[in-house]
Amino acid sequence: MNYIDFLKEELKIAEAGGSYAVVTITDTFGSTARNNGKMLVLPDKKIIGTIGGGYVEKLAVDDAVQCIKSGKGTFKTYDMSGMALESGIICDGVFKVLIEVFNSKPLLVMVGGGHVGGALLKQAKLVGFGVMLIDSRNDEKIADKIALADTYAHVEDFAEDIPKLTIPDGSFYVIATWGHHFDGQALYGVLQQNAAYIGMIGNR
Repeated sequence: MNYIDFLKEELKIAEAGGSYAVVTITDTFGSTARNNGKMLVLPDKKIIGTIGGGYVEKLAVDDAVQCIKSGKGTFKTYDMSGMALESGIICDGVFKVLIEVFNSKPLLVMVGGGHVGGALLKQAKLVGFGVMLIDSRNDEKIADKIALADTYAHVEDFAEDIPKLTIPDGSFYVIATWGHHFDGQALYGVLQQNAAYIGMIGNR
């Protein structure tokens, strides 16, 4: 991928309000496969571009996702000298990379895609939030709400699955699921995340 195409892909993500990281090789030592490269990393570990592939790229992707979640960039050094891979090939060399994080908009995480969830997704986008929807229902039942969200995560169990999701620290959560029992599960799951705000809806 040439540099212009790379910038176009980055612009698409930024204009959509997505969070992402840019990983750039800054220096290499030893018999490495390449001495330059750049890639975009999304929260779901999707990548655009490359820093050479292989195990070092996997390490960089994992670190980039953690940086997105914390909202902080970093420098990383990967010393692959003498490392044996599953293929039996011995890796060599040292990679240094810069990880830059771009969280374009504050993120509203709507837990529940009902009438309230749909209304809040619309309002949040109007005032400049990125929006993520989490629900456990059949996707077809809430297809119109999924279409409103920038990102969507289907879960089987709110309490168990929400802590496993990669969601940036400092996000804003609103819980309005399809039952009080599920609200409780969702609250437990959300409390495992580092939230800026947690709100719920419900009667006494």
